[in-house]
Amino acid sequence: MSGRLKLVHTVGSVLVRPKLWGAGIGVLRSHLVTGGGVERSRFPRLAADYIAFRLETQYGSSRAVTTVDTEDVVKYLEWVKDWNARR
Repeated sequence: MSGRLKLVHTVGSVLVRPKLWGAGIGVLRSHLVTGGGVERSRFPRLAADYIAFRLETQYGSSRAVTTVDTEDVVKYLEWVKDWNARR
């Protein structure tokens, strides 16, 4: 599966789970980089340091990660939702 198709599949997997929308929006809002600041970008995206941190904590530093599994994204958002509910 190509990178773009994988992204569409992952976003679709979250969209069909309305209970995870709040967690997903919260993660995006907390870690989104826009055109200003140190990391300039034309399009909003997740901060590079956040992505590096998440990939290392998810897969370990010894594994080269080229794509993220859709199931892992869903599990992470479920964890975020549960964590926020417990605080």
